[in-house]
Amino acid sequence: MAKRQARIAKAKQAHDSVVADAHRTQAHALEIEARAKCRLADEYDAAQERGELDMEGGGSPMAGAASDGKLVSAYAAGTIEYREARAALKRAGIVE
Repeated sequence: MAKRQARIAKAKQAHDSVVADAHRTQAHALEIEARAKCRLADEYDAAQERGELDMEGGGSPMAGAASDGKLVSAYAAGTIEYREARAALKRAGIVE
């Protein structure tokens, strides 16, 4: 009976260890995704400041360059989503 309980306890410990490792890996992946969204928002902001984006463009995100050479529809490409994610992550202290 003691051997069986020890074997079960060892299996449970191994299970708990694997689950904890999986949770850590998921947390790291979410942090990487969050940082990528922040970086993309920063890049959109910089491109807009340089005048490379047409925030009023009506085309699709894949429309490419407008006649004036600006990339169109960055707005539709998710700038709001990335900027909101960046703001929320900064408020939460997750990213700088």
